[in-house]
Amino acid sequence: MEKLGQTIKHSIDEVSVPKEKLEWTVNGAISNAKMQRKRPMNQQQFMMGIASLLMIGVVSILFSSIVLTGNENGIKGTFATIGDERLQKVAEEGLTETVNKVIENKNMTFKINETYYDSSMLAISFSLSVAEEAFEHNNEIPFQYIDAIINGERFTFSLPFRFTQEHNVLEEVLVIEQVKNFPEVVSIDVAIPELADGGVKSSEELVTVEVTKNKEETIKDVYAKSEHAEDRFIVEQVSITPSQVTVTAKTQQIIEDHFDDFKLNQTYGVVVVGQEEDGFVYQWPQLFSVSTYKDHSEVTHQYASYQSEIRMSKDSGSNHFYIVPYSQSEEKIVKQMQLKRGEKITISQTSMEIVKVEDTETETLLTMEVTNKMMHFPFQMMQAYDKSNDELYQPLYFSQPEEGVMKLAYPKIENKEDAMIYMQNITLYDELGVEVNLE
Repeated sequence: MEKLGQTIKHSIDEVSVPKEKLEWTVNGAISNAKMQRKRPMNQQQFMMGIASLLMIGVVSILFSSIVLTGNENGIKGTFATIGDERLQKVAEEGLTETVNKVIENKNMTFKINETYYDSSMLAISFSLSVAEEAFEHNNEIPFQYIDAIINGERFTFSLPFRFTQEHNVLEEVLVIEQVKNFPEVVSIDVAIPELADGGVKSSEELVTVEVTKNKEETIKDVYAKSEHAEDRFIVEQVSITPSQVTVTAKTQQIIEDHFDDFKLNQTYGVVVVGQEEDGFVYQWPQLFSVSTYKDHSEVTHQYASYQSEIRMSKDSGSNHFYIVPYSQSEEKIVKQMQLKRGEKITISQTSMEIVKVEDTETETLLTMEVTNKMMHFPFQMMQAYDKSNDELYQPLYFSQPEEGVMKLAYPKIENKEDAMIYMQNITLYDELGVEVNLE
């Protein structure tokens, strides 16, 4: 594990894009193209993404910072206003539970605001405020984590934050995804934070909240299989809950005489690619998380087996898509090129060269020559980054109008001389893509 961590750090340090911009690359958390917005990332989310990609842990614990401004539909409340489409959706549908438990504790106010629980996730929101009196001897008061006991298991959520007089309120949402075996009613004991030793610590006192599961769930046994050169990719099951769609899939790759090297040097994942319509691909489901782990029960001297769980949005415009497996070595995580004519990048044995860069009123369009047409090209993984403005651009759509040519569109990028394109360095098993239609 230590060697793996050093390899990751070395790969990150070699990339000229700031570390906080790389979360999309590592964990495949790709935003819906319809949002068409530029998104800052933080370094901590990126490191969590690395852990997810490299299967350091199977349980996924996610959190999001909150800006309480109300969403586009005017719905107020913690879940409705964060950038997590799952929680926005269930809040809009009135499926969340308001808690409003308030605890006063030595110049601090701790409040549990809202909860949600279904077969695919459990979420709890809280706020923590520090009174003005607490800053008499400290300009900053550090906060690192919060502890909770959920379904009898202890969780520590890392939430680094520094309270100041200007920023004396922290509001967070804690999300646990691996809840399949949780009971219908879950008891959550949260350690009440307290001021101690110049910072905020978890006290021995607990506040308890009970959450009841929303049991609405549709399960579809798909078992769609693709095979190529003795390798297999199988989409097994689709689960649809009020918050999201969860797809389980399995990759089986023949390894024969290279079993030991394969186990040490390869990691696996999947990408989701939208359906082509009239030569263009515009939409794909927004991915919330992708986790892949070795299925040791099915590993033999001939095959290595990997189980994947893909969590995605329920966007009605993205019900038809393809899931494609990929592998990645530890050697180099990201590839990059400048946004200008003549630049080249090679991904998954496909070489791409920019031959034209042009602007419309609202878009920047790249025309690239490619060595071969990919059936399921994950174009949404090719992000553009403007170094001068520190802005990250998501691709809007792509097309392959003729053999050897690909066109890729972004929101209009003004400072092209300072812009670059970068993408996760993967080996995509294009022939193993499996079609999924949720309609």
